[in-house]
Amino acid sequence: MTSEKLIITADQLEFRSISADMDCSGFDCDDEDLNSFLRDDAFQYQEQKIAQTTCLFFKGRLVAYFAVCNDSIRLSEDEKAKFPENKQIPSYPAVKLARMACVKEHQRCGLGKIIIEIVIGMAVAINKNGVACRYVTVDAYRAKESWYEKRGFIRNQARASSGPTVSMRKDIFS
Repeated sequence: MTSEKLIITADQLEFRSISADMDCSGFDCDDEDLNSFLRDDAFQYQEQKIAQTTCLFFKGRLVAYFAVCNDSIRLSEDEKAKFPENKQIPSYPAVKLARMACVKEHQRCGLGKIIIEIVIGMAVAINKNGVACRYVTVDAYRAKESWYEKRGFIRNQARASSGPTVSMRKDIFS
């Protein structure tokens, strides 16, 4: 008996903003910090306009979520060199992928890639709607750094970190 790896595509998903009546109690991504954010904080963050959380449903079941908010990043002097000298500014506009998680049994099914594509699409749409945005940022768990690197993210050179996360970014126009 061969078992085929399940790959989920965006057209198989239903996307819903978190709501007060949404039952997130069964969500388990194997990381209690990410589980508790969804259960205990996500709706309040949305109500307070701190972060917007989108839940992904597959066949009627909550399988993943992500939260986004505005951000800005500082670039090192070397990194600023790609911008005209008279246009260099202290910080550059970004959309932050603040949280992202997928239930254990659907990890490695393509949901993370779909979420990254959606967030990049949000950043592009912000530009089309008249508000500048150059980067997508994430504070990645160190164990996930290589996963983000494979998707085009690089470490933020101007922000060193010795904590459990590493500041990363992706230039949506490079």
